Amino acid sequence: MKARWFGVVILAILVAGVMPLLASCDLKPRATPATGGDVNTFKAALEKDGFTVQEGQIIPIDVLSLCCAGQIPTCLGFNPIAPYKSVRLPKAPGQTTASSFPWVFRLGANEAVILVGRTPPPMAYFSYDSYVMTRYSNKENARKVIFGNLGDTISNLTVSTGGPAQDPFNREVLVVYTADQGIDGRIRKAAGSAGYPANTINTGVIPAALARLGLDDKADELGIVHRISLPQPGQEAAFAEYLKTPRLALRVTLKEPGTPNPFPLPVLRVRGTGKTEMALTPAVEALRQAILARYSNLQATELTTEVVPGQEYECLQKEINGYGPTRDSLYLRSDSTFRLPDSPDDFLIVYGVNHEALGKAAYASLNVYEDSLVAGVAGDHSRRYAGSARDYLPAHPQADQLYAWKLARDCRGDPHCREVKMENCAKIALDKLPDLLLVWRLYQERETGLGPASGEVIYDQVILFSPATSTPTLGAISMDWQTYINAPGRFSIRVPPTWRTEVLPEQAGGAVQGMAFKGPEGGVEVYWGAAFGGGCTGEIQTIKVAKGELSACYTRRADGAEMWDQMSKQLSATTAVSARAYTSNTLPASHAVVLRVLSTWALPE
Repeated sequence: MKARWFGVVILAILVAGVMPLLASCDLKPRATPATGGDVNTFKAALEKDGFTVQEGQIIPIDVLSLCCAGQIPTCLGFNPIAPYKSVRLPKAPGQTTASSFPWVFRLGANEAVILVGRTPPPMAYFSYDSYVMTRYSNKENARKVIFGNLGDTISNLTVSTGGPAQDPFNREVLVVYTADQGIDGRIRKAAGSAGYPANTINTGVIPAALARLGLDDKADELGIVHRISLPQPGQEAAFAEYLKTPRLALRVTLKEPGTPNPFPLPVLRVRGTGKTEMALTPAVEALRQAILARYSNLQATELTTEVVPGQEYECLQKEINGYGPTRDSLYLRSDSTFRLPDSPDDFLIVYGVNHEALGKAAYASLNVYEDSLVAGVAGDHSRRYAGSARDYLPAHPQADQLYAWKLARDCRGDPHCREVKMENCAKIALDKLPDLLLVWRLYQERETGLGPASGEVIYDQVILFSPATSTPTLGAISMDWQTYINAPGRFSIRVPPTWRTEVLPEQAGGAVQGMAFKGPEGGVEVYWGAAFGGGCTGEIQTIKVAKGELSACYTRRADGAEMWDQMSKQLSATTAVSARAYTSNTLPASHAVVLRVLSTWALPE
């Protein structure tokens, strides 16, 4: 199935539960300020110029812990070999709207976010990137996860630090995110008066043409992500220290906005150099044939590789979840899921061009995801690929420009192998053979500072090997399911992309409201408001939801279609939420889809 990346959302009412799992979540920064400028002088200059200044933090976020603890419904598709930091900010002055989760914020046209500190120690890659995290869809009358980037990053290849371009590490830096040129200029002037050199100040434009600015219920929720990947040899301790140390972020709000002066939409850098990997096509085919010959006693299933949809501005235009892409990377994926038993004859061989060796990427990674939770369970990268293709092509003159990497539940001592395992996460049981998915990331072609153009690289490939007598289980990918947030009803739910939303008529004089989610297989209707009740004339069944189980009254219509009703939870003494679900036919596949949708219905504890 052709798929879109889908994103994940955390309800505002879950924020309290999320807090303990975020590192250093109090808003008092324990960051080490940059040494060239004086942060207190900077803040005073901003306040003197008419800004309200509030302090936030740039902190690490442990997505897997949040996911496995049930605080978020999926694991965000995080890169298991590269940690992230994110910006956490206080509300704007006068803001009353709550945020869907702690690391998002609304931003007024009279505001800016300023990151203050130093760049990371030497590593393969780092960047700062801004996103529309959630958006209220006027077409669907619901808030959706978008997680779409707003333009080019500020990265190790483009950041201005005052130092040499080839050495951007451990340098003083300010990064200003704003939609307004006038505000940016005033911030730069205040920074200069506080001793920050002009060549250490960077601006990340929040394009007013793309982001819906404001503090109201219909405004976008934004986010800023700081990616940091693969410390250079000898920098591991410095990397760990950088990751765990909070850095200072400032939210500044102009008290008396003047005439708006929004930035024009920035011109994007262009992917591609015209140099391709296609000359290696015969060598890749020779590697494929050698791999198949090596394991000719097993059944070989070759999956297809495709470019991940939702990159660039596609997710903003289609209102689908882009799943946090960056223009610094090209994303590829297998177009179906697979299962991986724990046996010597069940494994994958991932192979192709070593894009780093060819100069098309600063580094490339391959990642295995558990599909339903979008959880990274294993990953590896091109800096470990050297010599791996010679396991199959020992004398080939181009073998060192290729790679062949094994993925298995148990590598049994194979040095060119990564074990697929997940420990300390009760929600992911690999022994139950969940659906898995492969994703590749190709980071930063040096000549452009971006991910390579898809037409200039040879796509990575994968072969699933299994016992000759077995039948591999391939499946449709559920990562294209969309996530909806409903703040009034205090729930979130994920549905297939073919399903649509509908606001239901109010009941009981407006005391009960509802939202319907409908598709070819059936539908789910969620109501919230006054307490719900009623007797059951059918069978009582237990239905799995995102966090636990609910009882349902199960019946069948005369045509054989199924219905589950009276799935209710009391939220307070006067407020409850309830759902009914149904199939539109008697097909087992429809039954499975409707129950799977219900399994994503997330309610407060």
